[in-house]
Amino acid sequence: MPIEKTDAIVLRVTPFSATSHVVTWLTRDRGRLFTLVKGATRPRSAFLGQYDLHYTCELLYYGKDHGGVSIARECTPLKTRTGLRSDWKASLCAGYSSELVAWCTMPGQPVPPVYDLLDSALDFLSENGARRTMLPWFELTLLSSLGLAPRFDSCSLCGTAVGPETRTALAPRHGGVLCHACRSRPDAGQVRQMSGSAIAMLSAWQRSGTPRAAHATACPDDPWLETLGLLAMLLAEHLGGTLPVRARVAKLLDQCTAQTRAREVPT
Repeated sequence: MPIEKTDAIVLRVTPFSATSHVVTWLTRDRGRLFTLVKGATRPRSAFLGQYDLHYTCELLYYGKDHGGVSIARECTPLKTRTGLRSDWKASLCAGYSSELVAWCTMPGQPVPPVYDLLDSALDFLSENGARRTMLPWFELTLLSSLGLAPRFDSCSLCGTAVGPETRTALAPRHGGVLCHACRSRPDAGQVRQMSGSAIAMLSAWQRSGTPRAAHATACPDDPWLETLGLLAMLLAEHLGGTLPVRARVAKLLDQCTAQTRAREVPT
């Protein structure tokens, strides 16, 4: 059997037997990949400490798979992202991001922009921690990486320029916003009114495309909650829905933000 080599990010580690794991990886050139790591937890295993959640590794595996699962030969960690082991908020965001990528990618179908997005997002979370803006930023940028970038600067039906001062609505069926005149058209589909603040935030994140911009963006409560609802509609339209854990992750990040603000209020 041919031995293949690739850089890969660990998305999931699933027990297979008393000593073995099935590891789900995201690779740049082979898409999502499953490998059986035999004897992974044995005391003298060569795999001990070589992979874990959110690691990026150099992976060697046997190219011929068995029911969709290849056999891992060896792996070497390239990035261990130790910051995610001591910051639960960052780990929470990293876990959600990895699960979302696992959900929307396919085995054997590489999407290099998605690999690059997850790799850079995990690096940033490990080094800088997480804020609640990271969740909607990642979802929006993931859609763009999949070629599904929504349009926020012009009407998706008539092309009229729109902005924060314009009365607009999101139309997921058409992949973007509609002007006030087009939102009532019979072919508009489901629409949702958008505030100027939400348009401004989403547009800024889309233009920047970096996690640092997500951290730097001012994010008042109401526009943040609105962007979550708008992105949920886009995810439902393009990816078939949202992960059940999404609401829980958003709630925990929101609570942490509120606690941070309370500590910062002078007494």
